[in-house]
Amino acid sequence: LKKTALWKSLPPQTAPYDNKQIKAATKQLLNLESQETRNGPKSKLVAACRPYLLIDPIVWLPMKYSQRSRLIRWRLGWMPNGGTSAICRNCNDNQHLSRNHVISCFDVHTLLNIPHVVPDPISFVLNSLPTKRPTPDSKKTILEIYLASTY
Repeated sequence: LKKTALWKSLPPQTAPYDNKQIKAATKQLLNLESQETRNGPKSKLVAACRPYLLIDPIVWLPMKYSQRSRLIRWRLGWMPNGGTSAICRNCNDNQHLSRNHVISCFDVHTLLNIPHVVPDPISFVLNSLPTKRPTPDSKKTILEIYLASTY
């Protein structure tokens, strides 16, 4: 245990560590490792994610299973149909199905109304999602606005 990076990051002391110190050291170590991964040579997919550690909203936002699965696969860089021999269903082009091909073929920038200077508009929108669940009061307000607009 004393050889782990977490243990080495704790300040030396003779008394037992309390939970706050261990949690702070753990969070600091995770942030440091995350930053190193983002700056690493194979960080293209990690760089498309949020720059801080939290539970991704696509995990808890209400949506269908198939929608959640598709978004998680996009985050992981897994293309539909899988493999390098996948054919684009939109243009039937035999070239390698990649994120860039999907973005350009489906003209995602225009669909999402995002400037073309943003390299990955889908990840941009996913990173713009709220980071916290709505409070019961905000849910009530949203429901009231929705009901008022339907009548």
